[in-house]
Amino acid sequence: MIVDINNEEPPPDPLGANNKTILLVNTGFPSKEFILKRIKELGVNIIVLHKQINWAEPYISHWIFTDVSNHDQALHDLSDFLTLHPAVKIDGVITFCESYNNEPLLVAKIADKYGLKGLKSVVVENFKNKFLFRKFCEKYDVHAPKCVLIDSAKDLHTALTTLTFPVVVKPTHGSSSAFVIKADNKDDLIEKYEAIRLKVPANKQYVTKDAKIIVEEYISGSEVDIDILIQNGEVKFYSISDNLETCEPYFIETGFNIPSRLPVDEQDDLYAMAVKVLKEFSVTDGCIHFEAKSTKEGAVPIEVNLRMGGDEVRDFVLGAWGIDLIEQAIKIALGEDVKVIKSSQAKQCFAGFDLMSDHSGVVKRLHVDERIHQKSYLQKLEFFKKEGDTLLVPPDGYEYLGFVTVSGDTEYEAKQNLQEALGLINYEISKIHS
Repeated sequence: MIVDINNEEPPPDPLGANNKTILLVNTGFPSKEFILKRIKELGVNIIVLHKQINWAEPYISHWIFTDVSNHDQALHDLSDFLTLHPAVKIDGVITFCESYNNEPLLVAKIADKYGLKGLKSVVVENFKNKFLFRKFCEKYDVHAPKCVLIDSAKDLHTALTTLTFPVVVKPTHGSSSAFVIKADNKDDLIEKYEAIRLKVPANKQYVTKDAKIIVEEYISGSEVDIDILIQNGEVKFYSISDNLETCEPYFIETGFNIPSRLPVDEQDDLYAMAVKVLKEFSVTDGCIHFEAKSTKEGAVPIEVNLRMGGDEVRDFVLGAWGIDLIEQAIKIALGEDVKVIKSSQAKQCFAGFDLMSDHSGVVKRLHVDERIHQKSYLQKLEFFKKEGDTLLVPPDGYEYLGFVTVSGDTEYEAKQNLQEALGLINYEISKIHS
């Protein structure tokens, strides 16, 4: 349930041409309603590829029922729909999801087939396959962790004897840090590899069906997100936000702040690295969520998401810089010229924290001091669980209790406001065994 929202939406701003139609691959969960609402405010018609009618019905002009995880079937059903509706013209294709279905790859296949703005399928696959991405970075002299693809016991032996510990075990295709785990030594690696070896191919929520496992060297440094708008190969906008230190060994996200507090030279280094990666990979158009680390050896790419960042990313880029990533992503997909001006200083600073537990259990108590709702700095307080619900954290699951985000006129003020807000939230999770 959403307890409180204090976020200003930009006014409707219809795009240049009338009756533009965007093809949306997968609606996502109801938490993404704000995206579809904004697209409709822009005067854009939405056709969606999805398995069934759901919460998004008020925003959709046409439903194309299909299995989005079966790309050949989805392409066939889209073709049939367009044949049966010759008056319908699709002007662009986009997704705001990334799951077992591998939506960004399907978007690329559709763009390829119908000559729409987007990326080539091979580009998307090179990005989404973490092993191929690492090898590509190596080819173009981009500093990235050494890694080994694990197909057999021989490969695991190679990892044990050639990589420097600690290392990270992860799926080649995945999201939400699912099945990503740190191993500190050889015995630890063998144990943790065996723990996830059978779980990865069986999972149908966080990893794609063709996912394998890689082992890569651990990179120590300050983790950031770089949100980028790129059109015709030109970066039109970027924003850097800091991620708070993750909970290891499972790399569970804990929070963020925007704008980044890193020194300017480190931010410049991160941006230059991101631009180099996008250029070498032939990424020409899109809204990109680029994950990286700033280390003693320089900027290191971790993962690149070929869609807008999830959760509160859009709201806080909008609040900090006045740039609406939804609007600009739609413009890029439709081939509309993007013209944005980034101010030299952020309009406002934001900080957020994920409410979690260090163990799985049942939510025994959840109390929010009513005074929090009177705080002008409160941007959003959302809970995914209520008292009596089960909360599963790694290795049992990848759930959060909720999150809180706040604002401040300065970075320091936002940080202090976050600490005050957390003091007004109290909960207890009764422990259960894995």
